[in-house]
Amino acid sequence: MHLVLLAGCEQPTRQKPTTDIAPPARKVTVIEREGRLEYFPCSKCHDKVDAALMSPVGARKHREITAGHYEDATRCRTCHDPANMDALTLLSTELVSFDASYKVCGQCHGEKIRDWRIGAHGKTVGGWMGEAQKMSCTHCHDAHAPGMATVMALPPPPFPVGGIRKGDHR
Repeated sequence: MHLVLLAGCEQPTRQKPTTDIAPPARKVTVIEREGRLEYFPCSKCHDKVDAALMSPVGARKHREITAGHYEDATRCRTCHDPANMDALTLLSTELVSFDASYKVCGQCHGEKIRDWRIGAHGKTVGGWMGEAQKMSCTHCHDAHAPGMATVMALPPPPFPVGGIRKGDHR
């Protein structure tokens, strides 16, 4: 029986995965809408109108609004709070600002709000690291008639015939 001693040989040590290389947290804010709305604050007119007297089928003063959302879209009170016209209302009756209109939309459009939150739907501007700003649903969609025209995607860019060699990603 032969005994072989290997002096100086060590078992390789396992490297622990490092967690200190995670990218910095990205701050994402929703772009404000209230300051950009033509008729906001609503209370500048609606403080003169008794909410109880408002028509349940649409305001006579807002004839430019076309209700093409869903069957009960003509019921302003579904999304607008008649007691506080400067706020929107959730189905739970919780009030939210016009800046948080995505919360109102997300009550019925769960798949869209999920995609919006992760950045797969809608538009986010700014860098990948640091601060970015996200556009709310009503930046692109009319809340009263949110349908959009069908768009055709552009073809993909041409792929190099010989492929992409490692290191050629510039």
